[in-house]
Amino acid sequence: MWQAHLHDHTRAALRAQYGPILNEPLPDRWCELIQHLNENERSSARARRAWLRADSLTLARQHLAEADRHLAEGRQRVADQRVRIARLERGGLDTPQSNRFLGLLEQTLALMVAHREMITNEICDH
Repeated sequence: MWQAHLHDHTRAALRAQYGPILNEPLPDRWCELIQHLNENERSSARARRAWLRADSLTLARQHLAEADRHLAEGRQRVADQRVRIARLERGGLDTPQSNRFLGLLEQTLALMVAHREMITNEICDH
């Protein structure tokens, strides 16, 4: 209870002492300083955004290189599986499971192509 009273009393004393000052205009030098600080802050924010864009572009390019490696490996796996299936068929063996696996490899490869396209679009949007 006494804390609330002390708080109210302090607030009233501060308003009585400094209230008129709050309604006075700021000195011109202060206004110039505030404006200068605001401009610096905006400039720094623009620089940070540009840096982040450049950094994300570098990262996207790294992802594209990795996606290209994965695509090359995926295409090789599909080709290898087709060779295995042909060898099995020449030997007169059943290939349904091998063909199902080939289908899974091809589906995975299609997803990899779509992912690479997504990365390319991200790079183009920069």
